[in-house]
Amino acid sequence: MTLEKTTLSIYSPGDNSPDSAFRETFTCTVCPAASVPTAGDTEIGYWIGEPHWGAGYATEAAQAILDLAFSRHRVDEVWAACRMTNEASRRVLVKCGFQWSGTGLRRSRALGGMVSIERYRLDRKAWASLRAWGHGRGR
Repeated sequence: MTLEKTTLSIYSPGDNSPDSAFRETFTCTVCPAASVPTAGDTEIGYWIGEPHWGAGYATEAAQAILDLAFSRHRVDEVWAACRMTNEASRRVLVKCGFQWSGTGLRRSRALGGMVSIERYRLDRKAWASLRAWGHGRGR
């Protein structure tokens, strides 16, 4: 099975204004990535509305989508990146078993320019070991 793009989105109830819907949406995506070090790699990304920060949703959804990527789509490794200033995103990646692999720059449409990032990598062997140990899954 070829991995094209898999997205997990969770929408929480709120008023029906576009601003509310945007703030209260969580999206976690794993897809082929052209902006990571080696062509053909797979990258995970996530976004969560500020009202839901600190509740563990990003970690739980990232773990679920990583399980899907490694078990169903049979990818060998997944890459991730976060802004150097985003400590919460870094914690999500570490909880999921990602290992730091370097720094770089990435274009940010939201900020209108380049931003400093940290790159992380999780391979199939590390993922399988963490699953066997029940790491980070409340087991």
